[in-house]
Amino acid sequence: MSNLPQQENTMATNKELEVQVKTLQERVARLTSSNSNLKDELIILKSNYTTLVKQMNARLEAVHNKFRGEKNA
Repeated sequence: MSNLPQQENTMATNKELEVQVKTLQERVARLTSSNSNLKDELIILKSNYTTLVKQMNARLEAVHNKFRGEKNA
């Protein structure tokens, strides 16, 4: 036989269900807010990364052109 405690199959009262629903609504609201913040931060991060890649590409191209110019001289 199992050592697990026996669970009673009882129905929750309306008040208990209301409390659970309110708790879940609050959790959903917090998660929605957190998700919105994360989305905003991701958009900013993506923009910063794109800027970084473009700037690095321009710098590497400038260095490449400088060395190519010196090699041809």
